[in-house]
Amino acid sequence: MFSHLPAGFLWGASTFGLRSSASGKPDFSILFSEKPCTVAFVSTTNRFCGEPVKLCRKRFATGEKIRGVVVNVGIANVNTGEEGYQNAEEICALSAQKLGISPEELFGASTGVIGKPLPMDAIRTGIAEKFPSLSSDPKPFTEGILTTDLVAKTASKELSNGIKIFGTCKGSGMIEPNMATMLAFVVTDAAIEATELQKMWKRVVAKTFNAVSVDGDTSTSDMAFLFASGEKSLLGSPLDKGELEGVEFESGLLEVCTSLAKQIAADGEGTTKMLETRVNGAKTEEDAKKIAKSVINSNLWKCALFGNDPNWGRILCAMGYAGAEFDPQKVSLTLCETPLMTHGKVENFDANALSQKISCCKEVVLEIFLYEGDAQFTAYGCDLSYKYVEINAEYHT
Repeated sequence: MFSHLPAGFLWGASTFGLRSSASGKPDFSILFSEKPCTVAFVSTTNRFCGEPVKLCRKRFATGEKIRGVVVNVGIANVNTGEEGYQNAEEICALSAQKLGISPEELFGASTGVIGKPLPMDAIRTGIAEKFPSLSSDPKPFTEGILTTDLVAKTASKELSNGIKIFGTCKGSGMIEPNMATMLAFVVTDAAIEATELQKMWKRVVAKTFNAVSVDGDTSTSDMAFLFASGEKSLLGSPLDKGELEGVEFESGLLEVCTSLAKQIAADGEGTTKMLETRVNGAKTEEDAKKIAKSVINSNLWKCALFGNDPNWGRILCAMGYAGAEFDPQKVSLTLCETPLMTHGKVENFDANALSQKISCCKEVVLEIFLYEGDAQFTAYGCDLSYKYVEINAEYHT
């Protein structure tokens, strides 16, 4: 049973047979609000973005209240032209008719194989005959949105003022977000003005979902949604009127999304270890981010981790080409609480003992100290295993 669920949100999923294999798993999911919501939204920067991404951008730009989102898996509806866009519109229209709302009140999302048209006959039949039944239990939705994920990903938080936040997401491969994550859905019962909600969401996304990388590939279909029902005001006023409570809300939202981001990294395709890279003491946050993401994305370092090899030279290499400003003679490194380098000098550590320590870790923490300023950034990634190659070698054919 999930805790800290905001009231007023309904969830559901059904099996339309949209997956490439006859798995019997749910593949068409709905998140629905019993009343119109204020929404914050970010999406992929990939120029080959999916047709549902274009549809969501258009509907979000109107500033109108939204009631929910429908999600299909199996086919991503990317590079499918005008027909693909019309199919995305039709899915929302048919679903809206079932829900008794207007089509413009629904977002749509798709995830799966790129370049193939949606199986619209199966979707039309599914919506007509097997439309998801909705309840306050989000479990069917959290499982119905998964593709190569091995586990559902959820996180929640209740603030001191009683406001609740709940989030779920999917993502395992093709993960290097830039403005969003794979597909993320967060709901809250807080009352927040739309402009402030969007600013807050972009700040939180930058520190969480945009800090994740599994393989360096920015998906064509990435989107992240935050729905605020407005059921609970703070001190009798909207959230933007209470500065301290606004800070607490953003902190809670950050906690939920950080948890989701780390779960994505831990469930990376074929991964055996989650890697957390903390860069401290950079001149700017941008420098810290460049270094953290560069190390996270280094295939050589990811392979070394898979082999439990504390090959710190690969860390230095990735830092050096990150495009950030720092003095190599000041750098200190710590891996799994073992000092590797202090102010540019290599420590005389026991590599075999550290290798054994790494082999026992599901979460490997690397700390980098630059001593250039006060800025910091933490990125999340994973190792690169034989299984990752197998999954992606066989994904399409």
